[in-house]
Amino acid sequence: MACILGLPLIPISIIMKKLLIIYTTTEGQTAKVVRHLEKCAIANGVEVTAYNAIEYPPSPHGFDMVILAGSVHMMKYQSALVHYATENAKALSERPNAFVSVSMAAAHLTEESASELQEWVGEFEEETGWGPQRIEHVAGALKYVEYNWLKRQVMKQIAKSTGESTDTTQDHEYTDWDALDRFMTEFCHQ
Repeated sequence: MACILGLPLIPISIIMKKLLIIYTTTEGQTAKVVRHLEKCAIANGVEVTAYNAIEYPPSPHGFDMVILAGSVHMMKYQSALVHYATENAKALSERPNAFVSVSMAAAHLTEESASELQEWVGEFEEETGWGPQRIEHVAGALKYVEYNWLKRQVMKQIAKSTGESTDTTQDHEYTDWDALDRFMTEFCHQ
């Protein structure tokens, strides 16, 4: 093994990339998605640091790549994620980056829901000044069991109109974990 000043050189092939994931979650599905992304990144030889945006996360400096992840509620992303992206837009753009958007609109893509997804991300980009290099739309979950009575009724009506389950006795998850694995593997090897 080659060395400099008596210290062994570490082959470049075993130097791990460092990934920062900043996320927000309302009902926990985005946090579940992020935990899955972490496991997949580690399996691909990437060192991962993940922070909820409300917990004073670090800046992207010192990381090789970054992913922001948030869920859509009332046609908006959580304010902590918007604030983080706004404050770090330049640093985010200086390294490989992606935006993972979690929503029920991604569960059954139609022309209308695809247009909504594009509109929501466009508003996020405009508000933050950050244009992600890659956007990954991920279907969320209906957390009927966790909703209060009023929210359960509202979500049931929305689900009925879009063809999702209206069985409020259990939660319904629509996330495509295999698609998430493919996204993460591609992202880690760019």
